[in-house]
Amino acid sequence: MLAPMDQQSTHGQLGTGYFEVCQDAGGQWTLVDPDGRPFLFKGVCGVNRAGTQGGRLARPGPYAATVDRKYDYPRSPQRFVDATLERLRDWNFNALGSWVTEEFFDQGMPFTEILECVMQGSVLKAPGIKLPDVFDPAWHEAIDRQAQLLCTPLRNSRELIGYFTDNELSWGQPGTDQIWGASELANRKGPTLLQAILGMEQDCPARREAWAFVLENHGSMEQIGRAWDVALSRPEDVTRLNQAGQILYSTGYGQDHHDFSRKFAHAYVRHTAEAIRRHDPNHLILGARFGSPPGEAVLQAFRQPWVDVVSANNYRVDLYGRMNAYWQGHEMPLLVGEFAWASPPFVSPDHWTEQDRADGESVESHVQRVGPESLVHGMSHPGVVGYTWYRWIQDRNGRPVAYGLVDTNDEVNPLNVDLLTEVNARLESLVTLHHPAARAHGGCCHS
Repeated sequence: MLAPMDQQSTHGQLGTGYFEVCQDAGGQWTLVDPDGRPFLFKGVCGVNRAGTQGGRLARPGPYAATVDRKYDYPRSPQRFVDATLERLRDWNFNALGSWVTEEFFDQGMPFTEILECVMQGSVLKAPGIKLPDVFDPAWHEAIDRQAQLLCTPLRNSRELIGYFTDNELSWGQPGTDQIWGASELANRKGPTLLQAILGMEQDCPARREAWAFVLENHGSMEQIGRAWDVALSRPEDVTRLNQAGQILYSTGYGQDHHDFSRKFAHAYVRHTAEAIRRHDPNHLILGARFGSPPGEAVLQAFRQPWVDVVSANNYRVDLYGRMNAYWQGHEMPLLVGEFAWASPPFVSPDHWTEQDRADGESVESHVQRVGPESLVHGMSHPGVVGYTWYRWIQDRNGRPVAYGLVDTNDEVNPLNVDLLTEVNARLESLVTLHHPAARAHGGCCHS
């Protein structure tokens, strides 16, 4: 199992044969490779023949035809692997992010794996909600089978960094800038997590758990209604509220929702971690890659002993500030699961500062200036242990400002590649700044 954070100094030395994450006496987090050397994760998402972010689940697109023709893929996958890894090294990348496929495993470049736990059983779906039913025993069995399938073959790998459990789950939380009891919550597209689950089908294990939770808190339907400022006499009344689009946002409901969300998130991280650890006790757990901060009730569950690193995707210019939103109050190590400068905040003048619009610079020159600044500044955050570029394949051919490194014809995007080659080289200086202190502190959190 994992060592609690207050016991991290007991590990004593680095270089255990697997990747670890360590914190120095000043609070700086660092990934450490199997030989005890500092490692700044500089990865790429979606490195695979299909050319999409789905990894083994993806349907091959136009890029697959190019790979088959250029590298004789069906008969010689190694040619494609070797050529791709050589390119990535030339561009100063050193890792493979989410949705890399198995032919790249243990081929000389550190890599990650994703379990896609939400796809292993019944899914709770509602507006703003996409989650596994963490209270369903059938889901517990299914994720154990998935962990056995994917983790067992990798348990002794020196190049595996760790496992993501899911990607961008939707947790049904109010905005972090909203306060329970404020009428703004009434404008939400759907009910928050607790209300949504309470109104689901009667045979749903999460629904049974939610009703047991609120009845234990309040004793009866009438008392629940009084606490939530709504008329309730039977469970079906919540289903009716959901169907009518009536959103609960009273202060009393807010407290119950917060507490249930904590219970739900803890069940998710505990069951996923236990499934992984049963079949691989050696590698890091990188959590469910967040699309945006999920709120305090959820985020506080993603920590030791169940999670080693918090993974968060970001397409905002202020990468540092976005990562700091996950850091405040938690101070867990952070991996940027996705980053690119092709998103609207970078390429749309509507999102630029007034001065940038007044200067009249082109989108391309704006990205060349602001994109690297955002990435370098974000990587200077004390919690950040690396970033992942989104993605390997360019979304549309012929666009200089795009998400990919190569297009569907396997031709290089020179703007992205040139900028990232230079930035990646600059970032290497960050990795040694705090490592001697980390070694002296003995601060390995994974053991």
